[in-house]
Amino acid sequence: MKRKMIKILVLVVLFPIVSMAQREQSWKVSFKNKAIEWGTINDTSTLNLLKVKKGILSFSYLYPEKVVKSTQTIILMDSARKELKRVILNNNSANFNVKDLKGKSFVREIYIYSISTPKDITVARRARIGTQFIGKIIL
Repeated sequence: MKRKMIKILVLVVLFPIVSMAQREQSWKVSFKNKAIEWGTINDTSTLNLLKVKKGILSFSYLYPEKVVKSTQTIILMDSARKELKRVILNNNSANFNVKDLKGKSFVREIYIYSISTPKDITVARRARIGTQFIGKIIL
């Protein structure tokens, strides 16, 4: 009985910690070299750039040591999942000019995805590659 209670107590304590770790952002976003906090709208990480006219928006992976054997790519898409721009991370950074993003065919919401592809060609052939949703930008 005592053992059962300890197991239940451990589950009750560890479950919130594990669920918070899964929700943690793995991407850092900065604008004009200042870190930007993601806002949450409808359970979606959102960057609001309505009042921004120009500048560079940078994405970097928070844990670059975890993706040493892979190539990270950031893809910007519209709401119809039409690709607007694709940038491969160089020195763990992908940069986008806000002025260019605002000029993309009057798109008001841009969805950000990432793809991780193994650098080893034999592994890449067998790997299952899919996009991971990062968040969205409101222009």
